[in-house]
Amino acid sequence: RRPAGVCAAALLIASRAHGFTRDHQDVTRILRVCGMTVQERVRDFECTPSANLTLEQFKTMDFLEGEADPPVFTKNRIMEARALAIENQNLALLESGHLDDPRKTILHNSSQTTTTTTNN
Repeated sequence: RRPAGVCAAALLIASRAHGFTRDHQDVTRILRVCGMTVQERVRDFECTPSANLTLEQFKTMDFLEGEADPPVFTKNRIMEARALAIENQNLALLESGHLDDPRKTILHNSSQTTTTTTNN
C-alpha cells in the first residue's frame, strides 16, 4: 500500500483512540488521499490481531508477536480456497462461513481444503 493511505488510517485510528472525534474527511483533507482509501486501510487494520487490543494493551506491548499478511494476499488466498472447495465439491466448507472471514487462516493442499482460526 502507499504510505499516505496507511498514514491516514493510522492518524484516524490514533485520533479516535485518544478521544479526538475526527472523520475520515478531516484526514483526507490534510493528507490528500481519497476517503475510500482511508476507509479501506482502516478495514485492513480491523483484520489484524492488533485491532483486538485495548489502548492500554497496545501501549504496553514492546512488540507485536504476530504478523499479518497484506490484505490483498489474504483476499486472494480466500478466493483460491473457495475455488478449490468448489472444484472438490466441498459443500461443508463452502456452507461453514470459514471462507468469508479474513481473520481465519486458510490452508489447502491438492486433495482437501481446511481452515484454522488465527490466534488473536
